[in-house]
Amino acid sequence: LDAIGGFQSAGHFLAEDYVIGQAVVNAGYRVVTAARPVPAWHEGWTFSRFLGRHLRWAVMRRFVSRSAYVAELFLNPSPVLMLLLLLGLLLPMPGIRLSWLTAALIFHQLLDAISFTRMSGQRPPLLALLCNPLRQCFTLGIWIFGWFIETVEWRGKSYGVGAGSL
Repeated sequence: LDAIGGFQSAGHFLAEDYVIGQAVVNAGYRVVTAARPVPAWHEGWTFSRFLGRHLRWAVMRRFVSRSAYVAELFLNPSPVLMLLLLLGLLLPMPGIRLSWLTAALIFHQLLDAISFTRMSGQRPPLLALLCNPLRQCFTLGIWIFGWFIETVEWRGKSYGVGAGSL
């Protein structure tokens, strides 16, 4: 901690964990990702609190790295697949095979279910599996809003976010 200026060196950053990790690397040390995920609970949260947290994270990720933020779109293809499926059902689209879009959508949902099982050690509940495409559309909405928000609320205060989440 002394080599990176202590925790206070990252005190003005929203993404302080990322900033500390970068400082550790810049000081010549190695950073590794934990083998097990850290659980996060949102039980008892209001929708507003949940939305605020995820919008704040979206803004933070965008200000840390715009290119990585854009790459996030490729990690969540289900909303685009669902839109193409819907359009394909409503309008004839030459060259678009609905069976391939359906297979891709199912494959992505399967990957999410496997990821959940690997991280939690439990099978995802059926309701969660059925709601996952809707959750992914909601996530896309948060991602889109993340492009336009430059001020975030954190613990009752409003902060303007700058480069690197400063």
